Amino acid sequence: MKMQAKDLLGDAQRLFVNGEYEESVKKFTQAIEAGVEPSLAYLSRGVAYFKMNRLDESIKDFSKAIEVNKNKTRGYYYRGIAYMSREDYHSALPDLNRVIELDSEHGAAFLARGTLY
Repeated sequence: MKMQAKDLLGDAQRLFVNGEYEESVKKFTQAIEAGVEPSLAYLSRGVAYFKMNRLDESIKDFSKAIEVNKNKTRGYYYRGIAYMSREDYHSALPDLNRVIELDSEHGAAFLARGTLY
């Protein structure tokens, strides 16, 4: 990864931690364009969109994170939560099931899935 991409990712993460979600989205986008590891960047940008209640954009980013790495639970978990926030329970269930399939001790996924019933 280029140093610039890594620096952009670090800047984006700092902005996110400080609650500056709109600015962090811009930096995450720049980091993605500069060649940063895409799974983490899409996941992080998706969470920033989620924090701003921009659910469609967050779901798109979580889906991109999943495309890059189908065996990581976080993309599925966050996408499931975003679907739940949109009251799209039919779409949330398979994502939460996939989290539990990948990590049978993921308590938060069990809890979230339980609220669907």
